[in-house]
Amino acid sequence: MPLSENPSLANQAPAKKFKCLRCKKNTFTTADALTNHQNALGHHHAACSVCQKEFGTEKALLDHRKTHGKRPVSKGATITASSVSSSSKNVELLRTNTTPRTAQAQISVAKEPELSTQASSLGKKTTTYSRQNFEHVTGVLSGPRLYYSGNFFMTLNASEQEFIHASLVMQCHSLDRLQQQGYIMPVLMDGKENPRKTTIARANFQEMPRPLLTIRQRRRAVVLDCEMVRVSKGRREVALLSAVDFLTGEVLINNYVQPTAKVTDWVSKVSGVTPAAMAEAVAKGEAFHGWPAARRALFNFIDSQTILIGHSLNYDLEVLGIYPLMVVDSAILASEAVFGGSKFKRLYGLKTLSEEFLQLNIQPDNRAHNCLEDTLTTRDVVLSYLWEPERWRVWAGDARAKHEALERQREARRRQRKKTKKQTAKAPARQGTDESEDFGYSDESETLRWSDIAEDCGWPHPDTGYDPWSD
Repeated sequence: MPLSENPSLANQAPAKKFKCLRCKKNTFTTADALTNHQNALGHHHAACSVCQKEFGTEKALLDHRKTHGKRPVSKGATITASSVSSSSKNVELLRTNTTPRTAQAQISVAKEPELSTQASSLGKKTTTYSRQNFEHVTGVLSGPRLYYSGNFFMTLNASEQEFIHASLVMQCHSLDRLQQQGYIMPVLMDGKENPRKTTIARANFQEMPRPLLTIRQRRRAVVLDCEMVRVSKGRREVALLSAVDFLTGEVLINNYVQPTAKVTDWVSKVSGVTPAAMAEAVAKGEAFHGWPAARRALFNFIDSQTILIGHSLNYDLEVLGIYPLMVVDSAILASEAVFGGSKFKRLYGLKTLSEEFLQLNIQPDNRAHNCLEDTLTTRDVVLSYLWEPERWRVWAGDARAKHEALERQREARRRQRKKTKKQTAKAPARQGTDESEDFGYSDESETLRWSDIAEDCGWPHPDTGYDPWSD
C-alpha cells in the first residue's frame, strides 16, 4: 500500500504532515517526501498483520506480536508462523532479517518448487521461471518476498533496483584483484600469457558476447552458481547450473548439465547431484548436453555489460569457460571488508555469511548443496552488503580481531615448536636408559598437528583456507 493511502500514517501528524517512525521526524508535507527520506536512510517501518499498527523497528514489531497471543484475535485474521500454502490465507512471517521497504501491503509471495533429485523439477532446457508460474500466497509482510526451499529472499521495487544497480557497479572488482583470486584471465596483467592449467582447454574459453539487439532482453546483473562433479585426470565439470536476475529475482536457468567426460566422483554429499537424477534428466531432454550448451544458454541472458555475481565465482566461470569482465564476488567483498586491499589471509564461506547477515540456515545438518538456494543466498548476501554498510563494517572489525588473535596463537605454537626442537638437538643422548622409560616422548613434547605441517609448507590453514567444494 502506498504511503499516501495508509490511513495510519495520515493520523500520525497534523494535516498534510507525515512522520518517520524510525527517527520520529514529522516535518514531511507529502508521502513522497517521507518515502525519499526512508529510502535514503533506510528508515522503513513495519506493520502488524493483525491490527495494522505500525512500528519503527522489527524488534518493536516482534514484541508487539507476542501480545496477540494473550488476547483473542479478530475474526478473519489467520496467523501462520512458518507454513506456506496455495490458498489465499494471510501468512505472517516471524523473521528478523527484513529488507528495508517503502510500503506495507498485502502482497503475493512467489513460492518456488523444491529442487529435488528428480529431473522433472528442473524444467525444460531453457525454461524461465516467471512469477505467474509460481504458486502464490498472500500475506502482510514488510515487502514482497521470494520463497524457496523453506527460506524467504529479498525483492526490490523499481526505484530500489536502480539504486542497487548503481551501487553494484561501484563494487565491481579490479582485474588485478580478480587475477589475485584465481580468476582465469585472457592474459596476465603484466601482458604475459597465463600459464595456469584449466579444467577446460584455454582455447575453448570465451569472453562474454558484445551487446546486441536481440529478442531476449539481456540482464544488467546476473547471479549464478554451479554444482560440480569430478571427471578424469582430477578435473571438475559443471553438473548443475542456476542463474538468477540479480535485480528482479527471476530464475533464468536451473538445469542439470550432462558432463562431457566420464565422471569419476559425483561428490553427491556436497553437490547433491546423483547418477540417477542426471540419467533421468538426460532421458527426458531436460539437461544441457555439456558445459558448452550451458554456456550458450547463459549467453542468452548476459553480455559484456552484464555484471556477474557469485560466491568464489572464479570456480564457476572456469567450468563454464568464461573470461570475467564485470564481477562482484561475495567472498571477495567479505574478505576486503576484513583485510582491506592487502592479500587475503582467509575467505569466508557462503554459509557463514548467510547465517551472520541473513539469519538463513542453508545446507542444514551438513546436507548437500542446493544450487538454486545457494544462488539466491549469494544474491541476498550482496544485497545486504549494499543495504547495510555499517553492519558489515562492525562485523569486519570483529572478524579481523578474531583472526589476529588466532594468528598470535599460531605464532606462539610455532615458536614453542622451534624452541623444543633446539632443546632436543642440544640435549646429550642418555646412556643406559631403561627401554620402558624412553620412547622418544616426554611430557614437554608437543603433538605434531597436520595444520602445523600445512602452515610450515605454506598451504592454507584449515581454519582460514578455502575449499572450492565448500560453497
